[in-house]
Amino acid sequence: MEEEIFVIGNQMVACGLNCAGIIRNPDQGIIPRCLILELEGRDVKAPGCIVVGLNPGGGHPAEFNFYLENGNTYESVVNFWHDPPLPNQGRFHPYYVRLRAMVDKMGIEGPILWTELAKCQGGDLPVDTFRKCIRNFLTREILALSQGWEIIAACKEAFQKVPYMFLGRSIIGVPHPTGFGGFPFLNLFVGGNINNNLMPEIVHQLRHRNHNQVLWLNVKDKRQVLEHLRNMGIDIRVVDLLNNDTEAWSLFREFYSLPEHNKSQEWYQRLNLMLLRMLNLE
Repeated sequence: MEEEIFVIGNQMVACGLNCAGIIRNPDQGIIPRCLILELEGRDVKAPGCIVVGLNPGGGHPAEFNFYLENGNTYESVVNFWHDPPLPNQGRFHPYYVRLRAMVDKMGIEGPILWTELAKCQGGDLPVDTFRKCIRNFLTREILALSQGWEIIAACKEAFQKVPYMFLGRSIIGVPHPTGFGGFPFLNLFVGGNINNNLMPEIVHQLRHRNHNQVLWLNVKDKRQVLEHLRNMGIDIRVVDLLNNDTEAWSLFREFYSLPEHNKSQEWYQRLNLMLLRMLNLE
């Protein structure tokens, strides 16, 4: 298992297809990445899980410099992830910390394969780019691991794709752990533990993982969401309408859990303008 993933990882970093939409520049240390088999602190004899994201977000300059200094190799990718030079990077990034905590709370004690549908960073990637990368890498990664390993799709878009590709696997989908301020994901927890309303579904899913079931986990606390929007400068008219108008709230929820890798203040400004237009408040 470990050797097979390392072989795939070497081929991933060396991939020169330059698919549409990707950002790949080895001269600047921007290489395919985000394929890690985590064994440290895990029970290697127990069933593990495969956490699948959409594709890497924009990396930190420290990561790209690390690859330039240590070589654009899969070994460098693994070493950076395990021992990053900065806090909140590599395995300490909130994306991994939050998902790892969820995996543990689910009772999954085995190894974790961290991977992505596409291995290169980039914005709105076309379907053909995902198809090529999935065929060349992800499909082989999944085949290298035990059939009893759960697939956890780590955002809505990944969850919409994965069940159609791996029909023989049980799949749990969760909101992106840092998307939309982390609220959709963090709302799955109460007092550090997974919401009691969700646990029976999770336990049933894991007990019957060989039945190829699909489960999406999501708890939306409307009050918390509206408070977050208000704190981020969303127009008070928008917040009031979402609070009082059921149809407007339903419309908003259609895109509420879509993953956003970079949620700057500018992002919320754009969201504000979009909501004003969508709700006819301009």
